[in-house]
Amino acid sequence: MENLEYISSGSLRLDIALGTGGLPRGAVCEISGPIGSGKTSLCLSAVADAQKQDIICGIIDIDHTLDIRYAKQCGVNLDRLVVSQPLYAEQALDIAFRIIRSSSVGCLVFDSLNSLTASAESAPGSESHPGEELNRLLSQFLRRIKIPLERSRTTLIITNNPPPSAHIVYHRLKHNPARVAIHNHAAVRGNLSLIRMISDGNQI
Repeated sequence: MENLEYISSGSLRLDIALGTGGLPRGAVCEISGPIGSGKTSLCLSAVADAQKQDIICGIIDIDHTLDIRYAKQCGVNLDRLVVSQPLYAEQALDIAFRIIRSSSVGCLVFDSLNSLTASAESAPGSESHPGEELNRLLSQFLRRIKIPLERSRTTLIITNNPPPSAHIVYHRLKHNPARVAIHNHAAVRGNLSLIRMISDGNQI
């Protein structure tokens, strides 16, 4: 553990709770939580803090919901940020693999896992079972990036929405083994919860 390097999450309390000073470099970190719990905000804070250490950062915006103005408010230097908005899973995973293998980016955010859709699923008349191709792609991706991540010392932050009920938990464990594999590959797993909104007048 003493030989590992870390990137601050941007939250002092979280860094203290992790007991290491931040998110480990060269590893996968999973941040899960319901919509609106602050997953993207936490990722942007981590990116902003990494940029202060002269680390080049990137965001693979699968949701296509990245708010540039809000990112700037979080302290992100947009001139030093690599942003990609892929259309489907194959493209997103290939871009992520190429970025990690190039060793050009020290912190890469993958936002979010739940928005991934394999092109085979979305194609009309496709005979692929829903989720089957995506599971294969994700499992293959996680195996392929293990060594490149360690060599490039890239921190890969993957956001994920948890299932809302125990029934869906069982369904995902049974039919989405790739998502379970992410749990096994992640060096850090965080779960965010929305407690309350902080507002200033009518502005949240």
